[in-house]
Amino acid sequence: MVSCPVCGLPLPYDCRCYRTKEERLDAYLKQLARELELVKRVINGYRPAVELVFFNGKGQELKRERCTASVVEVDDFEYELRVRVRGARDSAGVEMILYGVDGQILFRRRVMGWFPGEVEVEWYIGVPREVTVAHKRRKCL
Repeated sequence: MVSCPVCGLPLPYDCRCYRTKEERLDAYLKQLARELELVKRVINGYRPAVELVFFNGKGQELKRERCTASVVEVDDFEYELRVRVRGARDSAGVEMILYGVDGQILFRRRVMGWFPGEVEVEWYIGVPREVTVAHKRRKCL
């Protein structure tokens, strides 16, 4: 699920930067279109940037590293992006940021945990062939 470019929370459900449901849905659709643009560029050889920000228990930044992702084709329109970096000693978590082709934030996720050694991040983008289980359940009702 794409993130709000302002607060970084998942759209359209968790973000509260927009006043109405319609505004949140519009922001979601814009970010979704940016994800599809990224997929189109990846098909043509583009390698997106991923940034990892390690922080301590007080939320202070310990280390920031931006790198180019390697790309593995999962299906015709679905790709796995991978980055591998060395974490930070005394880290309590990491924030992972995937940038779109325009250099703006597309996805932002924060994970709590201890990351002193090598960290490998895998990110899936694209149009999955399968519909979600929740969607299948709703369709059956």
